[in-house]
Amino acid sequence: MDLVMSIGLGLGLAAACGFRVFVPLLVISAASYSGYVELGTGFEWLGSFPALFAFASATVVEIAAYYVPWV
Repeated sequence: MDLVMSIGLGLGLAAACGFRVFVPLLVISAASYSGYVELGTGFEWLGSFPALFAFASATVVEIAAYYVPWV
């Protein structure tokens, strides 16, 4: 059941953001890293610098791939 919930949550976030999958995760990671959002237990890793860097990199690659097809 947790897997189904995770897939549904991921699809919901992607659809809400125009199928830019990493943008909502980047926003919540940046907000948590800067101290604006308190994350629940089990989600503290979203507020770490490695997660912020990974989501930023993935977002840049995703947007670049949208505009430049060979990326």
